[in-house]
Amino acid sequence: MQHQNKFDSLAHWLCRLGITAGYARLRGRRLTTLCYHGISPRYNRSDELIVANQILLDSFRRRLTWIATHMRFVTLDMVLGAIERGHRLPRRPVLLTFDDGLLNNIEFALPAMREHNVRPVFFIPTEPLDHPSGLLWYERLGFIVGWAPGQVLNVPSAFGKGLPISTPAQRESSNEVAFDMISRLTRTHREEVLLELNGLNKPATPQEETHSLFYKHMTWEQLKGISGEWVDVGGHTETHAALSRMSDEESTREVRENMQRLFATLGVKPAAFAYPFGSRDFFGEREENIVREAGYRIAFSSLSPHKSADARFAMPRRNVYKVSFDFSRPFSPECSIGRWLGPENNGAWPTLRRFLARVSRIGCTGCSPRTERH
Repeated sequence: MQHQNKFDSLAHWLCRLGITAGYARLRGRRLTTLCYHGISPRYNRSDELIVANQILLDSFRRRLTWIATHMRFVTLDMVLGAIERGHRLPRRPVLLTFDDGLLNNIEFALPAMREHNVRPVFFIPTEPLDHPSGLLWYERLGFIVGWAPGQVLNVPSAFGKGLPISTPAQRESSNEVAFDMISRLTRTHREEVLLELNGLNKPATPQEETHSLFYKHMTWEQLKGISGEWVDVGGHTETHAALSRMSDEESTREVRENMQRLFATLGVKPAAFAYPFGSRDFFGEREENIVREAGYRIAFSSLSPHKSADARFAMPRRNVYKVSFDFSRPFSPECSIGRWLGPENNGAWPTLRRFLARVSRIGCTGCSPRTERH
């Protein structure tokens, strides 16, 4: 069987030899938090570029089995008990979280987690639940930039000249420029600009199956049906806002309205919050204070555990993404250390140590506890 590269093969054999499992057992009681977005049973080759945050269901099931064998699932209540009351977490604790309130979290991820008695945290941006078939604002922008015809993206006159989109690299760069401009707008102005962009460029739209599988959100009734009994629900702003780009007033409004609507609908005050986009580019001390003053007890970021002090309002998480389309291969770059071995990572051993930690958190994509091949 052909592997994607030599590092994938190395990761596979480290997993088979039990080294990654052994590393997991040495982690003690330090919490590992994984961040998922979507879980889907399939995707087509034509969807490859637009479902980077989706994990195949079969792969997700293997990860759950691996974690259940080598680590211990914990709940949000257990994490808060450890932080607030000094309770001890079990050894090798893992907390699963899901961002954005996608319907496939309920349809596919939740049944798989119930098989292992996993109680995840769903971080919900509340506005999309009012319009479950709609896209998040930055997804709409991505479709406009990615699927606009021609070689130049037409933009409103207030934003200057058009942006080049003749190559994939230019589209990616132009999307970043457009994102930076639009993320700083109020939600009303942002909506107006997106509508104008769509009208100026007339991009193609996703196929119905693609939209239904990957982008449709759960409804309020569906969220109420699982809240409390099967999942814990946390805040994720009202519109999935880039908080650090917004004014104090807008940022506070996004956080507080999100909490208030969740509390009013579910009858339970959410204890946890997750910063949209998650990096230090999108939250800082100001945002931590806003979340704390809103009444949250803990907040999660997307910071690496190796770059975080595990601060209560900047808890680290590992984003788990789809990184290999060819699912006939069992070993994806998630188990690869190729890009971790460069000089920017200060040599091979720290890199290998981080790699082992990474694999121990997510499991080898191609290996179940019995190292079955798929």
